[in-house]
Amino acid sequence: DWAVMKDGSFSYMTFKSGQLGVGTESPSALLNLESATSAVITAENTGNAAVTVNLDADRSAADAGIGNINFKWNGTNVAQISGTSGPDTTNKDDGQIWFSTSSGGSSSVNMVIDEAGLVGIGTSSPQDLVHISAGDSGLAPQQSDAHLLLEQDADNFYIEFMTDNNKAAGLVWSDGAQDAFLQYDHSVRNMQFAPANTVRMKLDD
Repeated sequence: DWAVMKDGSFSYMTFKSGQLGVGTESPSALLNLESATSAVITAENTGNAAVTVNLDADRSAADAGIGNINFKWNGTNVAQISGTSGPDTTNKDDGQIWFSTSSGGSSSVNMVIDEAGLVGIGTSSPQDLVHISAGDSGLAPQQSDAHLLLEQDADNFYIEFMTDNNKAAGLVWSDGAQDAFLQYDHSVRNMQFAPANTVRMKLDD
């Protein structure tokens, strides 16, 4: 064990039981940094190259954490970004990213990017490019060309467009230029259907 002292008292750094502490006399990890004023870690490459941080673990199972970034509030874990092993446990060459948050001390995975690049919000098993789940319906998607999947296991499931009461909102179809739209205009309270970018039907209040 050793320590860097100033005027006979601890000031900078200590190495104890194989653990290095900077700003602490009692390191609790391989590297423990503490500061009461500023805890900033900077890695700068002044040359023409990237700065890299490698988190490497030899996990044997799928869906196992390889490297984690934990966010703690006064010592309590409240959020996490986790690099996770994918399903190929033979080659070990695929992975996922899991985003977790905590509510009332209970942590849950709320967003996943899987090994195919599919994004799941509210589900850890996305079935389309973007899969938003407010509850598991137990059903399988039926449209293979869809890239957005919204799922719910209860009644009253909506998509809401929220704007000021003098604005319009809707859906637009384009092919390099706007080609069609479906719009609701709050200022005049009507809905317009416009194939070929020309209003063909209008529903007033």
